[in-house]
Amino acid sequence: MYVLKGFIINSLFVNNAVGQTSVMGEMTTQSATYAIEKGSYKNDTISPDITMISFTSATDGVLQPVANDLRDRVLAIAKWVYDQVNTGVQLYADQLLQAILLQFQSTAGSFQCGNIVTDGNSHWCPEWVSWVDNTLTQAGTQNQIKLWFSDASFQSEFDDYSFVIVPPITPLDNFFLAGTQVDQQVNARTVSQFFDQMQAARGSNPETIMLVMTYNYIDPNNATHIVPTNWGVLIYGAAGDNVDAIQQALINYILANSAHLQPDWEAILPDLFRRTEFILLPLEDQYAIPDNALNTGLYATITNLTRVNALFKAQVPSYPAAHIDAHLSVMANPYKNLQIAVVGSTDNRNNWYELGQVFPDLLSVLTTSTDFGRMSTDTRNFLIALSQMLITAETMGPYTDIPRGYTRVTRDGALYLVFNYENINYLVAAKQNLTQVIPPPSSS
Repeated sequence: MYVLKGFIINSLFVNNAVGQTSVMGEMTTQSATYAIEKGSYKNDTISPDITMISFTSATDGVLQPVANDLRDRVLAIAKWVYDQVNTGVQLYADQLLQAILLQFQSTAGSFQCGNIVTDGNSHWCPEWVSWVDNTLTQAGTQNQIKLWFSDASFQSEFDDYSFVIVPPITPLDNFFLAGTQVDQQVNARTVSQFFDQMQAARGSNPETIMLVMTYNYIDPNNATHIVPTNWGVLIYGAAGDNVDAIQQALINYILANSAHLQPDWEAILPDLFRRTEFILLPLEDQYAIPDNALNTGLYATITNLTRVNALFKAQVPSYPAAHIDAHLSVMANPYKNLQIAVVGSTDNRNNWYELGQVFPDLLSVLTTSTDFGRMSTDTRNFLIALSQMLITAETMGPYTDIPRGYTRVTRDGALYLVFNYENINYLVAAKQNLTQVIPPPSSS
């Protein structure tokens, strides 16, 4: 399977005003960070104004340049789209798809396009256009091509990503030296040296996101000897800001650069190699008092546990049913009187499968309550983060903005907001996941 994903720059639409980006035909420096390996393609005979930047050009995951004949077919379609944009006539997606298929039916098919955007100056353009190249198909190569014309759409929808990892020590197998030696090597690197290593790793390729992930090394000969280790992660492509993808990238990097097998690493870096997490499912499918024109609704205090159990299993099919039956808990939260179903992963360290094992003093009180201070610092910090997560997850979609410090992940088709606290990931399910119908707002 050959896949080509790229962005079409049109020099006629570039907006050079300070702080401004054209709605179409212009790519921001942020978008340019979405891939390390990019290609720039044009053919002045087709159009001197149009350039294709390829972010993904790969057959079965193996990167390759865009062939000249394919380049020209792609640029011809891009030019045709801009010819329609330049007519000054409002475009409609269905009409555009009919016309583009008629124009290129001998070389392309299965056309689709995104929403139509406008610059407010008599120009209308599809956010993106995708198709199958018939020439490649006839030669026996299944393929999919997608070009973006709108930077805003590209930033939110481009789904490929890659990572560059900066480990705490090298070679990695030094982690299997004596615990005191590991401690010395990890702590020998200063903050300044770590930053220099991150800069060297990025080279001339600015990253989309830079993260530092901290995991505890556990001395296999002394379980009380714990050493925090910092792993630098350079992410190329916003879709890579995903806790599962980051964790898997670190695991893949370690195993690819070590003579030791995964069970060996699980023993010394359990928080990295064993997923310690809790999934929190807000019970937002039942209201006690629905929204109305004057007041925000409040969720139901009383809930049927059989219904909650079935709902959790439907949302989290990757957790064994027997595990959910044994450890499903329901907690209260003061945000809109919300109840939350919670279960920990089967991989959790210390066999922490119920949130009460981590936060036994958790109360359902507002931060302004005098009782809030009666909880431990760890519990208070968790509840403060959870308050933000509940507000965000209630309206969150796959491409909406989320607060800094939080990430987004999709599991089994369900969307979650993720926060890491004390090396435990807390995944709050987005309200859009709920499979049952939410009662409509009251008309009263």
